[in-house]
Order: sequence, then structure tokens, then C-alpha cells
Amino acid sequence: MTDTSTMPTAGPLPEEFREHVSEAIASLSEEITTGPVGADPLTRRAVIHRMLGEFDKAILDHDRAVAAYPLDPIVRCARGITLLQAGQTAAAARDFDQAAELDVWDVETHYQQIAAHVALGQWGQAVEALEAFLNPRDEDLERRLREWEAGRPAESEDL
Repeated sequence: MTDTSTMPTAGPLPEEFREHVSEAIASLSEEITTGPVGADPLTRRAVIHRMLGEFDKAILDHDRAVAAYPLDPIVRCARGITLLQAGQTAAAARDFDQAAELDVWDVETHYQQIAAHVALGQWGQAVEALEAFLNPRDEDLERRLREWEAGRPAESEDL
């Protein structure tokens, strides 16, 4: 299921929603400063900044979230979308590549990854991304399936 933090925005936010958005930013900022910094409030605040067109603030929050949670594919994909909208397509493609490696099953990540490489004219990388999407390789899952079929416990790390 695609997280709403990875969804692009459709354009400028209507003025009547700006007060509500400002309240949301204040609430998330309080959550970020008073508790342990988690990826979710940072990413949500970054997405709100993206919606407002405040890309510098959005990227700062995304960078903090990625630094704290480097193995979270949603965090990387969300930053990639912000970078893409900020005109940093090459950096966005790198985030989508990393997110796709972390989660071979996420359709949104693969779509964004392929689109970014096409936008950059990187046809070889776009084809590789498409092939990875069509034939996902989850090596950990494959190992567990082999062990299950052989009757061995999945806890065994040595093959």
C-alpha cells in the first residue's frame, strides 16, 4: 500500500487551507522537539512544506528523516518526490534507486524510479528499473522459501 507521504502534490494549496496547514506544522514541530525524533513526523512535516512549495524546509526535514532511518524505503521515496518537484531530478533518481533496493515490492517506488530515469534520458537505468519491477528479487524471501521447502528452519543464516 502506498503511503500518502509519497504522493506528489497537484499544485498550490488553496488559501483557505493554509491556516490548517500552519497548525499541522506547529503540531508536528512540537512532536519533533518534545519526543524522540521519528521518521513519521519529520516526513509528514516535510510533505506539508512540499505542498506549500517550501522545498528548502522540506528537504531539510527529509534529510533528517533519512539520516535517522536510512533503511526506510518510504522515507527515501518521499524525499525523492520532493527533490523531483524541486527540480533535482538526478538526486531524486538516486533516492528512488535506493528505495527500490530496500523494498522490491513497492509499486510507487518503482514507478517514480522509472519516471525519474526517463526524465533524465537514462534509458538503460530506466530499463533496468522496469526489469527489476517486473521480476523482483527479494533474496531474503527466496532464502526463506528454499529453507521452508527443504524443511529447514528459516532462522538459519548459513547457506
